[in-house]
Amino acid sequence: MGLLMIRCPETGRAVSTDITVSREAFAAMPVFFSRSFCPYCRTTHEWFAKDAWVAEAVTSSRGPADQRGDPRGDHRGDHRGDHRGDRQVA
Repeated sequence: MGLLMIRCPETGRAVSTDITVSREAFAAMPVFFSRSFCPYCRTTHEWFAKDAWVAEAVTSSRGPADQRGDPRGDHRGDHRGDHRGDRQVA
């Protein structure tokens, strides 16, 4: 299980959609469109499933879990914010 992430088009930072899903379940989903609020540029981004990826939580001895997994590389600005209102997808 991991968080479904998108990239902010303004800042280039990875943004959590607050959706928790497994890679397998996400890959099996039909194409869909959604919106997510971005805490970095403070606007709502519209995105398609093809623009998102599942970031598995990676624990670190230095602190809280970090979110990794953007298949396109470039992990600058990985999301480390809170997850109020987390949604889970089966």
